[in-house]
Amino acid sequence: MKQSSKKNYFFVCTGLQVVNAMEYLYHEKLEDSENILVTYFFYKQVYEEVQMIVNQFPWTKIIHIIPPTLLNIKNEHLRYIATNLYGNVHIRSFRFANSTIIGNDLNPYYRFATRSKKLKKIVFIDDGAGSVHYDGNSPYSGYGIKNKMMYRLLGIKNHIVRPNVFFTAFLLEKFLPKKSENQTIITNSFKYLKSKCQDKERSDIMFFIGDPLVERGYISFEKYVQAITAVQEKFTDKKLIYIPRLTESDHFLHQLEPYVTIQRNKVPFEIFISSLEYFPYALVGYHSSVHFNVRKMYGNSINFYFLRLKDFTTKTHYENTNKILDSLAKFAKEINY
Repeated sequence: MKQSSKKNYFFVCTGLQVVNAMEYLYHEKLEDSENILVTYFFYKQVYEEVQMIVNQFPWTKIIHIIPPTLLNIKNEHLRYIATNLYGNVHIRSFRFANSTIIGNDLNPYYRFATRSKKLKKIVFIDDGAGSVHYDGNSPYSGYGIKNKMMYRLLGIKNHIVRPNVFFTAFLLEKFLPKKSENQTIITNSFKYLKSKCQDKERSDIMFFIGDPLVERGYISFEKYVQAITAVQEKFTDKKLIYIPRLTESDHFLHQLEPYVTIQRNKVPFEIFISSLEYFPYALVGYHSSVHFNVRKMYGNSINFYFLRLKDFTTKTHYENTNKILDSLAKFAKEINY
């Protein structure tokens, strides 16, 4: 890759953020710039997921804010202290002047970088469907003790991120509060992954997009199985395959195995589906960003269905989820259970 005075820092902490970073790079034709991928992980399995896909685009340099060896610390409290202290020192060695900073505002190191003076541009990228209730203010007040400590160490407790560009798969015009004149919204249509999705035939396979709703206490295991069974009974002539999220535990998946075929996947679903030699008949799941992203990639070549979560922890959770479902209902059909 040719070196350039144009330096772009891509801050990522999930596999999906890597996908969206690649899409922004491809969309903006930045191949001849100096593109630096800056990763931050707290869990080893997320690091391993990202390692599976980072080489799909020729980054000029890949920098780990936290050394992968620290992720091997088994005691979560010790790992948190070690990674915070190391990351706090490491990030302060960067010089961001005249650079473009790309990332998601819930990444604390991206938030730290956007404090820098004389930045060329600040770009926001999605990390799931949470973009539909975007709020540029600091999330500090709603955090627990550990995250508050991290924000204090980094000096970003009250820092507000003001992106110049929102690169998103969602219609943020509807949700973005008080967009200023110098802010631009660019639609992420997944052109890079879409270029890999040509000339495929539709199969009779349906994918159920997993979600750790049971483990997070939003729904009982019995209700979750009931939802999967309702899909199977509605589409008796199709083969339903469950694609778990990275955060679903082995114990939970072992419990689920008697009820549905499970295909474990170590990369973001958008990468997984682009690598298949066929179009699935349909996707079904709860309020996952996968529906929106795959819709951008495949359009009407795939059918989309969703299930509605019936219990909510707070009024805010209810309102935010319904925003996503309202957008989802514009192209996907609801399955009752």
